Amino acid sequence: MRPAAFLAFLCLGPLSQLVARTNQSTSGSRQFIVVCEDRSLRQTLAGVFDEVRQGLFSELGVQLGPSIPVYVTVSARKIVQYNARTWNMRWLEAPEGARVQLDVLVDDAMQGARLQEHIVGALLLTLKYRDNPPTGGQAYGEAPAWLVEGLSEKIRLRNREPDAVLYRGLLNAKTVPDLAEWLKIDPATLDATTLGIYRAYACGLVQYFLGEPNGPRRVLQLLKTLPTDPAGAIAVMEKAYPAIGGDPRNLAKWWSLSLAKLSAADRYAAWSGADTNSALDKALRLNLTVSGEKKSFTLEEFADFAKVPGRADALALIQNELLRLSVHAHPLYRPVIAGYQEAVLRLQNGKERGLSEKLDQLAELRVQLTQRLQDIGDYLTWFEGSQVTVSGPSEFDSYFRLMESFRAPRPPSREPIGRYLDAMEAELK
Repeated sequence: MRPAAFLAFLCLGPLSQLVARTNQSTSGSRQFIVVCEDRSLRQTLAGVFDEVRQGLFSELGVQLGPSIPVYVTVSARKIVQYNARTWNMRWLEAPEGARVQLDVLVDDAMQGARLQEHIVGALLLTLKYRDNPPTGGQAYGEAPAWLVEGLSEKIRLRNREPDAVLYRGLLNAKTVPDLAEWLKIDPATLDATTLGIYRAYACGLVQYFLGEPNGPRRVLQLLKTLPTDPAGAIAVMEKAYPAIGGDPRNLAKWWSLSLAKLSAADRYAAWSGADTNSALDKALRLNLTVSGEKKSFTLEEFADFAKVPGRADALALIQNELLRLSVHAHPLYRPVIAGYQEAVLRLQNGKERGLSEKLDQLAELRVQLTQRLQDIGDYLTWFEGSQVTVSGPSEFDSYFRLMESFRAPRPPSREPIGRYLDAMEAELK
């Protein structure tokens, strides 16, 4: 038999299935089957997918035995495929049973940060139809985008703090978006900045739903009952959560409260040196009424307000402000704040001897700290701009540097059949 004919026979016969399986890896949970030519990559991805699965199932309180498998095929994008979708997910009925198929096209410029969302979407599809899978060409619906994005962000927040500044910015808008219109948004059409805002709103909404009594169970029920058309989604939400009381305005209120909780995530985070110094300026001022006129004094002017009524209350207020400031203060400023607390205590006890020198020393120390932190910031800016040329990979990006591995020659096989096929391939070339 000629080599070309023999290879054609392999492509048609059962042995081709054996050869194809050498390009796939199964995750530890047995739910993910990753198909990819690069062995190291597919094994890494299988482990990452299991981590996403663990985070999602933990958020939803899911404990499963055998699961509907998710096949993830990762392949290099070819020139003829440049107009094809980067991601393609579908429900399949195979001879061995139902499965979810996720196809990924990869090129050098591809960013991998969206991979987690697609894995979450695939897992939610298996949860939605695990008890009643569609068969015989029946229509099926994927999980709504807001639920996928919100749960993906919740999984990320298991390992890091939320961006409290972003959530405070959303709260400053005074009102959440109109839910009926917001549900119609397709995240795939958003730029990176707008997508971050959408994801934050989605996380707040999901956090509210999960935080209600029996929240995870109700979210799973929402997953199964939410209609494909967003127009009918609000009615289903109101029915699932009686606290909404049939009034969308109540849902907006709970949504805002959920965002407020996320915005307070950095309640105990340290401020920058500039923020600490600015807050210290405000905390050290006394606002008193002198002869019916409101006046503001600095702590250094203690001789001018020594006999002004209300002095004791104003000093007590400064002590409270300094105590609160010490929680957020930049670490280098904490000794300065402690020094001011001591100075205020001396004023409260009437011990003013040597206080002017003490306050002058603290003021000089603040000037030195401000200059030192400014110098450090300038140096880091210069170093980043002139020295650092390679930035670290973002989430999942390192898993998508595939083109070199696809172009690299495949290592010789150690199996007899593999060695024979390598020889046939070399002869055909």
